[in-house]
Amino acid sequence: MTGTDTTTLDVLGLGLGPANLALAVALDERTPYPKTRFLERQDQFGWHPGMMLEGAGVQNSFLKDLVTLRNPASPYSFLAYLKAHGRLHQFINLAQPHSSRWEFNDYFRWVAGHFADQVDYGWEVVRISPNTGDDGVARTVTVTAANAGGEERTYVTRNIVLGIGGRPCMLSGTVPASPKVIHSSQFLTRLAELHPDRSAPITVAVVGGGQSGAELTHYLARELPRSTVHWILPESAPRPADDTPYVNDIFMESEVDRHYAATRESADPEFHTSLRNSNYGVSDVDLLHSLYRLQYQEAARGQERVHIHTRSRLIGAHEENDRLSLKIAGAVKELRADLIVLATGYERDLSPEMAGDLLPLLQHDADGRLMVERGYRVATRPELAAGVYVQGMAEHSHGLGDTLLPVMAFRSDRIAEQLVADRRAGSTDSYPPARHREDKPELLHAVMRKYPMAVLSSTAGGVLRASNIPLVLDAGSGPHGTLFGHFDANNPQVADFDGAEVLVVFQGPDAYISPRTYASDQLPTWNFVSVHARGTARILRDEAEVVAGLVSIPASNDHRSDAYRLPPDEHRIPKLINGIVGFRIEIQELEGRFKLSQDRDPQDRDRARDELARAASADQSEFIGWLHERAVGAAE
Repeated sequence: MTGTDTTTLDVLGLGLGPANLALAVALDERTPYPKTRFLERQDQFGWHPGMMLEGAGVQNSFLKDLVTLRNPASPYSFLAYLKAHGRLHQFINLAQPHSSRWEFNDYFRWVAGHFADQVDYGWEVVRISPNTGDDGVARTVTVTAANAGGEERTYVTRNIVLGIGGRPCMLSGTVPASPKVIHSSQFLTRLAELHPDRSAPITVAVVGGGQSGAELTHYLARELPRSTVHWILPESAPRPADDTPYVNDIFMESEVDRHYAATRESADPEFHTSLRNSNYGVSDVDLLHSLYRLQYQEAARGQERVHIHTRSRLIGAHEENDRLSLKIAGAVKELRADLIVLATGYERDLSPEMAGDLLPLLQHDADGRLMVERGYRVATRPELAAGVYVQGMAEHSHGLGDTLLPVMAFRSDRIAEQLVADRRAGSTDSYPPARHREDKPELLHAVMRKYPMAVLSSTAGGVLRASNIPLVLDAGSGPHGTLFGHFDANNPQVADFDGAEVLVVFQGPDAYISPRTYASDQLPTWNFVSVHARGTARILRDEAEVVAGLVSIPASNDHRSDAYRLPPDEHRIPKLINGIVGFRIEIQELEGRFKLSQDRDPQDRDRARDELARAASADQSEFIGWLHERAVGAAE
């Protein structure tokens, strides 16, 4: 099929592995959920089909599925899958914490089947292009995909969620681009093509440590009984994975906040390096025991088919006489093999070929890595308003669990929450952008208390009016709190005020941010903090309630050691109260607008923060004197 999907989507998921499958589940739990489609290059769902080795298990608990850690009652859990297939009690009787890899893949397929109408299989993304408007801002992007026949199809979307996984690391420049060099992701398919007769002897070199290297070595030794296997790894010995609970905790959602904060507070490279050793280059303990037993049993029979070359690195290879000649840095300097299998992992970044037009609009840190917000949205330049979200591409900022199953359910839920909120707001280009919206009540209330002089607007007598009113927050009353204030009785805004829908704006600190402030090349901007409160007004007719409100004004705002407190029986109150109109506003909606250079790198954010603080605390006495002389002195 060739053509264009003329519907503008709210979100287009690129890739349908477990990550974006978890997103489909999270969106399905929300009503309404955005107009969504997913593109997947495979013809059907498949989770690492090249490594679907017989007998291989999942290293995570079966409860670390697409949803259970977040929502145990979900109909998309692994337990729900077992129940639907009539195997729940048998699985329980196995008394095992892990599932087989085949069964977990079948579970994923079962979930994917529920969303078949949202997925276009057999289409691979080849290009992502921003659609720039007349104002120079791209609010949508066009994604072009191609099928195996070379036909193309385009999609226009307000958001993309990149769940494309990693690109196989092929050691380019070290090994030749030969059919005899295959990556672990292609292992089963390519092995069947290259070596259909498993009884025929060949020599295979497995390059790379970790779980994949151990699994491939064990599988080849077991399934190719007359062949020789060389495992080349840089460590001094195959290292076992640390599966203790304290280490497992670092792969959970609870660690993401800590790691995200730590990467902004410290540039210590050892912090990340020490943690990497708990996940990379390690293998399951039982698998290592099994491989050791296999080697021992063969040695007892006088066979030497499996060779493990530790402290060794492949530094070059070339084809020679229909075989591969390997050059190795280590005890064994050279090897001859019929096949090289690379267990060398993946590169998790955006390829320039696919995202070349988009890359200049994405923010990168000093090391060239994507700057990813806590909610997994990539920080963008002002010219790009469309949302770009990433799954499994933020390990540097969100921690080692970023590519693993335990975090997946929570990450997708955060992304879904933002997408649905933008949909409710009318578009993903709602104002303020998601990165500038703040909804934590404790932060919003803090701003309202610190800057109580607010702008109160309402329609009075058919005319939109506004007044500057000091307001006192009672955070414990109502779902979002209530506000007390009072008008002068002659204020025309009093008309039609009882029962009116009102907007209150609390303006916090603000400052012009010069391009000279930033370390990188930026345009001028303005940083500010404000809180918008919407609610229903009620005029107070009970004099005691008005008096209580008046008493609360100095109590809330005078924090000096000799603070003044207004006594409820102050003799001047009866004369004052006839000239004012007290009111309360029950807050129905609170929205924080915190524009604090969140779309800049950490260094620029810190510089902008310092500039905002400097502006907020700068000595303004000269200006106040000048203003007072002309505004007040002239009146005299």
